[in-house]
Parts: sequence; structure tokens; C-alpha cells
Amino acid sequence: MVEKSHDWEIRPERAEDEARIAALTEAGFGPGRYAKSAYRLREGVAPAASLNFVAVENGILRGSVRFWPIKVGAEMRCCWDRWRWKAPSAAAASVSR
Repeated sequence: MVEKSHDWEIRPERAEDEARIAALTEAGFGPGRYAKSAYRLREGVAPAASLNFVAVENGILRGSVRFWPIKVGAEMRCCWDRWRWKAPSAAAASVSR
């Protein structure tokens, strides 16, 4: 999915976007973000690649959206995947942690 409106492009995140996303996140949230619970829960887990998007204006990264799989206790409960919820049994295979 690539959507363009004037000089804006909203598209799936690419590997080469990683450094720009890190810089944007640092500028927006600062170093204190690592102390937040959301960052603790994400440690060691890769975001769901099919759900990561970036917004680019005239070649400049202006925003990004990322989703991570979730796990409740020892059992995988649900995971957002390609715009639909997956049942626990189907989602369990897609968890990296």
C-alpha cells in the first residue's frame, strides 16, 4: 500500500528507514522513553513488519507507526496482523518471544 497526496507518501516501512525512525523518535520522545513500560514490554521483540508504516514529505521522514505482537502471561492471546485480529492458536506461531 502506497498512498500519495501532493508531496506526501505513506508507505510500508523499509529497512533503510530504521536510522531516520530512530532519529525522529529520539527528537520527539527523548532518552526518557526507555524508562516507560511500553519500551520494557518491547525489549527483545521485533515489531510486526507488515504493520509498520512511514509518512514521508518531499523525501523527509515526518512520522512512523509501528505495532508489536502482544503476549499475556505464558500464552499468546492475540496479535494484530494485516488489519485483522488473529485467534490465539493462529497467532502463537507468529510470536518471536
